[in-house]
Amino acid sequence: MHARPLFVAFALLALAPVVRAGEPTPPPPLRVTVRTEVLPPPAPGATPAKPPEPRPVAAPLVVELGEETCAAPEGFTSPMCGTLVRAGRKTPVVVAYDAEGKLALLLDANGDGKLDPASECSRCAPQTSKQGKVDVGTEGKFEGVRLDATKVRATASLRTASLVANVILSTENRGVGPSASTVLALSEQKPEAVTTPPSLPGKLLYGSATLLGKTFHFAFARGDGPAFAGIVSDKPDLSSPVTLPLAASPVRRGMRVIGMRWANQQPVTVAGERVTLNVVESQPNAHVALVGEGPRLGTADVDGAKWQLMLLDADLDGGYDGAADRWWFGPAGSLERPNPNNMAEGDAPMLLERAVTWRVTAVGADGTAVLDRAVEPAAVETTLRRRSERVNAEKWFPIFAADKAFGELRKLDTKRALAKEPAPFHFALTLDEAKAVAAAEGKPLLVDFEADWCVWCKRLDFHTYPDAEVVGRLAKFTAVKLNVELDPKQSFRTGSLHGGGIPAVALFGDDGEPVHFRFQREGQKEPVVVDRIAGWLRPEEFVAALDAALSAYADVKAGKPRLELPAPPTKPTPPRAPTPPVAPKPPEVPTPPQAPKAPEAPPAPAAPEAPKPPDAPKAPEPPPADTPKAPDAPPAPETPKAP
Repeated sequence: MHARPLFVAFALLALAPVVRAGEPTPPPPLRVTVRTEVLPPPAPGATPAKPPEPRPVAAPLVVELGEETCAAPEGFTSPMCGTLVRAGRKTPVVVAYDAEGKLALLLDANGDGKLDPASECSRCAPQTSKQGKVDVGTEGKFEGVRLDATKVRATASLRTASLVANVILSTENRGVGPSASTVLALSEQKPEAVTTPPSLPGKLLYGSATLLGKTFHFAFARGDGPAFAGIVSDKPDLSSPVTLPLAASPVRRGMRVIGMRWANQQPVTVAGERVTLNVVESQPNAHVALVGEGPRLGTADVDGAKWQLMLLDADLDGGYDGAADRWWFGPAGSLERPNPNNMAEGDAPMLLERAVTWRVTAVGADGTAVLDRAVEPAAVETTLRRRSERVNAEKWFPIFAADKAFGELRKLDTKRALAKEPAPFHFALTLDEAKAVAAAEGKPLLVDFEADWCVWCKRLDFHTYPDAEVVGRLAKFTAVKLNVELDPKQSFRTGSLHGGGIPAVALFGDDGEPVHFRFQREGQKEPVVVDRIAGWLRPEEFVAALDAALSAYADVKAGKPRLELPAPPTKPTPPRAPTPPVAPKPPEVPTPPQAPKAPEAPPAPAAPEAPKPPDAPKAPEPPPADTPKAPDAPPAPETPKAP
């Protein structure tokens, strides 16, 4: 009768980090007060005297304009309207032209539901103008905007409707790079040299492009709705052209469709060249980006060390406790890459190793923050799971659900059965914690390395993991999701996987090392040994990869040698051009200088003959020619040859 409660209690204990002998005990509860102040932006052109403090890069709130119809305030024309949603409250936003033809931003800054040009930012017009009008596409900068008590910097950009094409010519066989491309302007005016193409439905558009010395002529027919057809030829005579099979897909900015794109997925061959074409039609639109006054920064002493607190008002509501807000607290200097991706959500705890959490319990009007430290074993998995589900539901899944072309392009089988229960993923902060969970469950460990910004990671969540067969295979593993941005140990970049890109799904054995397995991806001629499932896979491909990983794991458990990864390919060094033979020269290798020869000893002078008794004195005579000379001087030593 008590088996189930005991099992639940055991499972909860297994998820908690295990305190091993010799490890420090978790720190006791602690309350810290931090006084913060807003970091001012650096002065233009100023050279900082010391390294600047780390500043998180706030993701701006973006308002898409042009979707709603609205009346322009008095004195303004050509309005584009949108709605800013912050902290559950909607704020009207309008970009319009004033009487002088300058661009102006108006928003309901005081929340009274009206747009008052006299007080609500009508004078925030950009300085860049030409002949009294802002050029289309020029980014306007609006300073001094205020939302309630929050100072905001805003930028706006506009685009008119356009239809442009980008033609790409493959040049892989020319030795000049992978491709050559150019932007192709389309016009309803048929060039004089071009003959009329065969009958095409809808309005005809024409264009020509010259690449690598060859000229290509295009004609397109735009029918009703998304229908679009194209033909191409290397001759002005378009009576027998090559047909361009074009696939349509929406162009998005955030959650909003701002245009359509048509592209031929496989190159067509024209005049011996492989041609690919992308045609993009953009609707008239604008967007406004709003960024808050900047992060608040403060310091405090924690257990005798200096720690830093950063607060970011990302939803521009004047507070720091919203789900969109971000904050970070840690030892000073340890935040190497300050950005919202590796900061905690405003209403969630900061996660540290060993289930130690920090929570911001209050932030006063003067920026004074109160934080509490506690040991919360369940907070790690709960917080990470909620964050992942929130990011998917609010950002990625609506986009994927509306993108019907993706399933057709990737040949997704829509008839496959979906699982009744979600994939059995745990969530961990570090790879060591994931291994501890696997050890408690007694299963091989499967780790899905992901990030909030990784679109292909989220496509796994949306397209692959809900599949019934995939869920059945994942049940054979201890499946754990690990956010690479939040991991304080950076396990993916510094661990046994040696980094790489994400998504990456890796299998680990009982020894904690990755299990290598043979897997053949679509387009490969034969299986190769890998240590991870890299990138996105369709459900049936993912099942095949998991089966291969399970088979390799069984072999390792049976005592068979682990498969070896192939050595990374090395780029061959191109051979150098042969050089003409050169006449042999004396060796240039320097020879050591020879020691100078000792001077030869001078020849011993001939011993003088014994003198004869003197004769009678005679008159002196000049000496004879053979009179012995003085001994020769010794020869000078040889000068050593220069090396």
